[in-house]
Amino acid sequence: MLHVRSSATLVQGTLGRASLVLTADAHVSVLPQLYHDSAKASARLVLKAVWATNRKIGKARETT
Repeated sequence: MLHVRSSATLVQGTLGRASLVLTADAHVSVLPQLYHDSAKASARLVLKAVWATNRKIGKARETT
């Protein structure tokens, strides 16, 4: 929830946690992995697009 800019207090209440510190600690430890996974997924998409474009360029050169 915190990665979509919800306030820590809102997240705490939604999850029913007694301590704001517990909520913050849990999300701080999870966010770096979430960012890493997101970056990897984005890189995969970019690489697939590059490979597809290179294949198209290669096929175009073969026919000319």
